[in-house]
Amino acid sequence: MLSMHGLAAVLPLLCLVTIILRAASVGFAADRELYTRIENDPENIVPFMLQAWREPRGRVIAALGLGDRTPTKDSQAVVILRMLSEAGVQVRVVSDHPEANVVLSEGIVLMDNVEEAVSGANSVLLVGEGDRFESPDYLDFRSRMQGQLIFDLTARADGIAIDVAGLQLLPFGAPLGPPWLDPELLAYAAHLREKIPAGDGVLLIINERPSTLSGRARWFLHLNNLVFPRRLYLENSFGASGTSVQFRQWVLDQRERGGFSGRGQRRWEPSPRDFSQVTQVGPVRTLNDAERAAVASNDVQWVTFFTMNTDFRLQDWETMTAKEALAGP
Repeated sequence: MLSMHGLAAVLPLLCLVTIILRAASVGFAADRELYTRIENDPENIVPFMLQAWREPRGRVIAALGLGDRTPTKDSQAVVILRMLSEAGVQVRVVSDHPEANVVLSEGIVLMDNVEEAVSGANSVLLVGEGDRFESPDYLDFRSRMQGQLIFDLTARADGIAIDVAGLQLLPFGAPLGPPWLDPELLAYAAHLREKIPAGDGVLLIINERPSTLSGRARWFLHLNNLVFPRRLYLENSFGASGTSVQFRQWVLDQRERGGFSGRGQRRWEPSPRDFSQVTQVGPVRTLNDAERAAVASNDVQWVTFFTMNTDFRLQDWETMTAKEALAGP
């Protein structure tokens, strides 16, 4: 019994030593790559991909890679591509795996050239395969594509580079690491610190019915910390920043009230946008009477419209002066 107790006492110490050594290997700095990626089931991914188009039949998608491991007919990417093909999507694949011809279903086109596969495509699916597709040329993609959708299964796509190219990122890989390490969040926070003088007030306005109950979607909490001493205001901030139960109720209340169309506003996208390069989409809209009153009563100089998602996407956020927001289109 004493030996078993001794072993039980040693195991936590070994774990602690391992954690310290691993942290020391990266200079005790936060590193998203230390967090493993979790794969989502194709049955959960494909319906969302198909909904991205009004009519998926006849659309063209270019898939870059089949995964880092040797693909099989049951591999995540292979199943996703098969389901897309069965839904009428024209699928092009670029892969170095010699097994690609064997595992891909009939009707899926295997190509050697990335540029040829992307040309005329409505979307690109990033799967990854070794280092070959680690840093795609998104600006070149934009010039070749008919559409502007980038689907990502890797959770490592450079969202900032994708946005700079004017492309829309729809990630389906589980996010890596804690939300406060998200590169796009950090980039937008830096933009706000440069754009907004310290001490100014910012009214945050949710654009549409929240589509998720995930606590990870509370990006406004991290922004509040990252842009201090700027003052951030949010409707029922107590519920939005409270416990998981309170946050869930806040989301349900927001859903019940409806998005901008249910609150007497209309979409309005000024040009150019304040940071994102993605056009034709965005959270910008006009203010209703309650929001106008909030601007006046809280000494607000800025308004930030946002769409709440589990992943921070630059295209979901738009900041303008309160004067511009009050003036409308």
